[in-house]
Amino acid sequence: MRLIKTLLFITHTMILLGCAAQKYQPYPLAQIEPTAYQGKFQAAAHWDTLAAAEALEIANTVNKSPSVSFDGQALHSEFSRAYRALLTGHLLDNGVKVLRHGGDYIVSFDVQIISHQGRDALALDPFKSQEEGLISDTEVLVSTHLSQGGELVQFNTRIYYFNPGDEVIYRLPTQASPSRMFQITDQS
Repeated sequence: MRLIKTLLFITHTMILLGCAAQKYQPYPLAQIEPTAYQGKFQAAAHWDTLAAAEALEIANTVNKSPSVSFDGQALHSEFSRAYRALLTGHLLDNGVKVLRHGGDYIVSFDVQIISHQGRDALALDPFKSQEEGLISDTEVLVSTHLSQGGELVQFNTRIYYFNPGDEVIYRLPTQASPSRMFQITDQS
């Protein structure tokens, strides 16, 4: 009996040593990233905070002497219209001349919506704090760029969560879809 226990002990020890000594894995090992915090747009006041931060960075880049103008992109979403107005106000507050067209620098921005699927299940983790609530499945990336003579001189992208149902605020209106088109026929 003692011999069997000794052989089992040696076998288990050899298996554990073999596993510990193996350094090569035929696939990459997963690494948990450090905790990252991300802002959430819940009100237009949050858009104002973003505009203020971007205007300050633009003012520091252009050194307050040259002028800026916007690229003339069509602003159809509620967010894009408000963000441009807020950014204009903060640029002026920072001493930057804003022209309707022909500025020394061109300011533009892009809005991209990212939708994830099935992330709410993670929020049901009993170890997460109750204050965190459900994880939003939708995020928005706001990229603000500054260019001069075709060269990008500043480019910032910031990522935010937003409340479910607010996607229409950030998305451009779509053109008429086939489901909204009606066919008219003559019944005579």
